[in-house]
Amino acid sequence: MSKTLAELRAQSGPMPLPKATLTVTLIEGQHLLDDAQRLDQERSDLLAAGRRTDDEGKPTGPPAKAGVGAKESKDRNARLDSIASELDVVGVSLADHQGEIGLQGLSGGDWQRFKDDNPPRLDNAADVRLTGGYCNATAVFNDLARYVVSWNGEPVPEGDWDSYLAERITYSDRRDMITVVVGMHEQGLARAPKLPSSSSQTENSGND
Repeated sequence: MSKTLAELRAQSGPMPLPKATLTVTLIEGQHLLDDAQRLDQERSDLLAAGRRTDDEGKPTGPPAKAGVGAKESKDRNARLDSIASELDVVGVSLADHQGEIGLQGLSGGDWQRFKDDNPPRLDNAADVRLTGGYCNATAVFNDLARYVVSWNGEPVPEGDWDSYLAERITYSDRRDMITVVVGMHEQGLARAPKLPSSSSQTENSGND
């Protein structure tokens, strides 16, 4: 049986704020991210060549000639093993340029007011991709200091994010932070609302 009003009242108090963590890369590690991406793409290409099909399963060329296919397969597997080793080395080096950002969200009421003040923009791809259509992605990006509370477990003093820490982190990771901030409030983005479309607006809807 659910709790009575008296029991709920006895347990009343400030609700815990949503929290999340995200591993981010410092800008001096950007070249390692690039190396990892390049190696991962090469691995995907080699695996696709081995299947002799593209990502959609369509043939990419004629069947391999007898004898040739076996040599190609051997060379391909050797390169795949080499890529795996190279990725391991990149991963070890990358760890020296990464840290863990601790994020703390807003109360339910404050988050709702933020969304009301910063609704998603019409037909804006970033608002769909980064916030799931819940709000304006740029507004969240510009307000990240509001949510950052720690770096590797160490409290981040007020003002440090905007004064220097933000620019030390790769831009792609700061964009990822937008999604994490929205997700920790919305408990994930799987049920994100659909963005309004300009094509669905009437002539009387008005202009900004």
